[in-house]
Amino acid sequence: MHPILADRKKVAIYVAVWALAGFLLSLLFVPGIEWAKALMISLPMALVYGFMNLASWYPNRTLRLEDPGFLRIFFVNILGAVLSSIAWLMVGKVITMALVYAFSFEDLGRQYDEHASILFGTGILLYLLASAVQYLIMTFEASREVERRAYELKLLAQDAELRALRAQIDPHFLFNSLNSISALTTQDPSAAREMCILLGDFLRKSLKVGTEEKISLSEEIALIMNFLAIEKVRFGNRLNVEMNVDERSTSTAVPPLLLQPLIENAIKHGIAQRIDGGTIVLSSEQNGSTLHIKIKNPVDADQKKVIGNKIGLQNVKDRLRKLYGNDARIDTELEDGFFVVDLSLPAEKHNA
Repeated sequence: MHPILADRKKVAIYVAVWALAGFLLSLLFVPGIEWAKALMISLPMALVYGFMNLASWYPNRTLRLEDPGFLRIFFVNILGAVLSSIAWLMVGKVITMALVYAFSFEDLGRQYDEHASILFGTGILLYLLASAVQYLIMTFEASREVERRAYELKLLAQDAELRALRAQIDPHFLFNSLNSISALTTQDPSAAREMCILLGDFLRKSLKVGTEEKISLSEEIALIMNFLAIEKVRFGNRLNVEMNVDERSTSTAVPPLLLQPLIENAIKHGIAQRIDGGTIVLSSEQNGSTLHIKIKNPVDADQKKVIGNKIGLQNVKDRLRKLYGNDARIDTELEDGFFVVDLSLPAEKHNA
């Protein structure tokens, strides 16, 4: 089906345009024919010709401008214009005879024949104009289709990269957890069993939310608490956690498993390096349209090693850049014996 006929709104606009063409066409008959009589001929002629010209879409769709053989396109359209104009003159003759029969308009048939040559040339011009407009429409639609496909490819590439970044998180954490379980099996078998149960629970929950693009901050924090319970088995009283979560921010949408690699870094490069361990502080605050999340962990005074280039932190930076562009950022700094990670991202409401 022709794309214009598939949309009622487009059909209405198309009919209105050709009705205007019929009004202008009536002026060609003046002064040879009275304007009222000329309009009675030209208006139905224009409407009929408008739908006749829709047929040019089918050869034009096959003979695209970007294809070789411009002369073939030119001659096909000229031939179509001549044949359509002849058929149009015959339609006009039938309409004129019907008016003569219905209203007894004297000499209307002869007056129509006197304008036949002008109508023939006008028919050719109208056909070629309609054909040119259809080529413009097809070119515009082809351009939109290219843009749509480019956008889809960009989204697919971005989704693939995000999946790859997310896939780096799970093995990285899993290997560390399995190594810890392996160490505990000889030192504390009951703790190893507990850690296996907690690890299975965490992986089950992370797989569930991992298929979603965004989850609420409260869900992310629940995953973090499950992850910290696993690490608590290994570190015992050396690992403490302090939560300062703004209630307004808990329903904000965040990427799943965004904070887990940061907490893992805080434990690996902070708590694990200190004999007496320490406290990890996780805080969140929604300030207008921005969500702020801050993670603090103590660092060994004798090992002031900047960890800004670690895999987990870089992974989070890459995910934020892919999802939010310049609207999100992550900053790190050493502050009074603490390593601080400060995240800022758009505060989007999570729709469950």
